[in-house]
Amino acid sequence: MKKTKSVNLVTGAELTLGLRPEHIQVCELGSGASTLLIEVAENLGDLTFLHGTTPAGNRITLNVKGFQNYRHADAVGFGFDANHAHLFDRVGNAV
Repeated sequence: MKKTKSVNLVTGAELTLGLRPEHIQVCELGSGASTLLIEVAENLGDLTFLHGTTPAGNRITLNVKGFQNYRHADAVGFGFDANHAHLFDRVGNAV
């Protein structure tokens, strides 16, 4: 990941990872950054939004090109390109 600015963080500081849905890719279970347990698959024709939670309880939305056959309670792996990641401190300031 490209570093854009220098910041002073306390060891153990809580950070939030921010990703846009279009920058998260579906992959085989166990081969990505984590797993998404699908709660809702929203087919919009040329795009499908997958809404769900990770094993850690984080809510995530990602999108997949085209009409997909995912259903409630399906699990998919997902990954992302760190160049599209954004970090925020506990009050929401970009890090």
